[in-house]
Parts: sequence; C-alpha cells; structure tokens
Amino acid sequence: MPAAKPVIKQPTISPYGDHGLRVQFAADGFSQPVNDAVHELAAKLKESGNWIDVMTGYDSLVVTFDSAQIHMMDAKRRLEDSLIRGASSGIKSRLSK
Repeated sequence: MPAAKPVIKQPTISPYGDHGLRVQFAADGFSQPVNDAVHELAAKLKESGNWIDVMTGYDSLVVTFDSAQIHMMDAKRRLEDSLIRGASSGIKSRLSK
C-alpha cells in the first residue's frame, strides 16, 4: 500500500504590491511536500495564461497581473477559484480544510 501524501494546510492569499498576489503555504522550515505543491500549482497557473508572471519560493508563490485590466479583488477571486477547482488535483487532494 503506497504511503499517504502529507496533508498541506490551505494557503493564504494576500496582496503583493499593486499588481501581484502572494500564495503562502504554511511550513515550519523547509518542507519538500509544500515545495512540491508550490511548484505543481505554479506550473498549472502558468499553463492557464491568466497571469503575467508566476514566481516560486520554497513555501510560496507570487502571481502578477495587469492592474489596468483586472482589479486586485477580481484577480484574488480568480486565484481562489483556481485553488478551489483544483488547478492541481494533486494539491487539492492534499489540502486540509
């Protein structure tokens, strides 16, 4: 029987400057499962074509958008929808509520 994937807490989304949003996953120090989730989500967000740029860190990522075309709150909703819909089903199955 394969080992269960670790459960990852639901990330928080916060503004990052005037035209960016930061997705922060909870981690106490470096966590390989969290880092894998960050990169998996980043790949899916890049594929979507909805963001100017997607930049990853160890336990977070930042997306940028054109603030002349989309309001910060609408961009945040778009990002939340991506997480809710399971922009990455592998991540969605590991997120705790």
